[in-house]
Amino acid sequence: MGATIDTTAATGHAPSLRAVQEVGESTCTLGEVRQRADLVIYWGCDPVRTHPRHVSRYIDRSRTKIGIVDVQATLSTQIADHVEIIPSGEDWNILQGIRLILKGYSCSIPAAQRLATLIKEHRFIVIFFGGGLVQGVHAHRDVEALLCLVNENNNNKRLYARRLRRFGDVAGADSVLTWQTGFPFSVNFALGYPRYHPVEFNVPEMLERREVDCCLFVGTATAEDFSAQARETLAKIPVLVLDAPHQSSTLSSTVHFTTAVAGWHSMGTAYRMDEVPIPLRPVVQSPYPTDAEVLEGLLQRL
Repeated sequence: MGATIDTTAATGHAPSLRAVQEVGESTCTLGEVRQRADLVIYWGCDPVRTHPRHVSRYIDRSRTKIGIVDVQATLSTQIADHVEIIPSGEDWNILQGIRLILKGYSCSIPAAQRLATLIKEHRFIVIFFGGGLVQGVHAHRDVEALLCLVNENNNNKRLYARRLRRFGDVAGADSVLTWQTGFPFSVNFALGYPRYHPVEFNVPEMLERREVDCCLFVGTATAEDFSAQARETLAKIPVLVLDAPHQSSTLSSTVHFTTAVAGWHSMGTAYRMDEVPIPLRPVVQSPYPTDAEVLEGLLQRL
């Protein structure tokens, strides 16, 4: 079709993916977090609210300390051993300050001093970062500073970073797109081969610029995050939707397909947030087709 394909990273962790492309990523599996970490820091995220079983499943509270870095108190600060409330927009300065201190230089930022001391006191540290670190025009530079901090401090201790990503199998979508095209999101096929640009081919921004004349959603949950201008464009063009049964959305569709839920109604493979593939088996039978069956049917008719 020569279309553009995008994932929910466009409204979420696109800056972190750009940062990974720039400086690389030192990371680990959730199993290693559970078995080896003695300090877990949640930076710019609230796992008690957004990922309610994350702490209970992957953090051994008998051995592991929890740190929270955020711009305000959250539900997660109530379970933390160390809480650092920082001013909004100061993530980059603090991360660079920590880097300086761990390299043996001085830094006058108190939050950086306290966090650097906390990191020095532990041997296996994992930093989970979320939406608070991937917002704003220069968010990819904030994540880049975090990844550089992690990459530089794996000599005498283990320091890793992991994205605390949004709902849905966004890790799977990014993994499959990278496997098929070489790029994780915002991929355009207008010239007959895949081209990548996180701004030019970012679908929400394409909608804002009125460059789209037809849109197909496989799941509509993150359409709620589109700007008013993007949603105005959607109201004027044909919209095809594939969505789970009883999934409520304010997005109006021209054609709507109700599809089975993978891992509940149908078998498949999901990618855990640490990119580990997990096979899924159906729990109950469903009269609905899978997303793949609907998409294959559309392709045959084209």
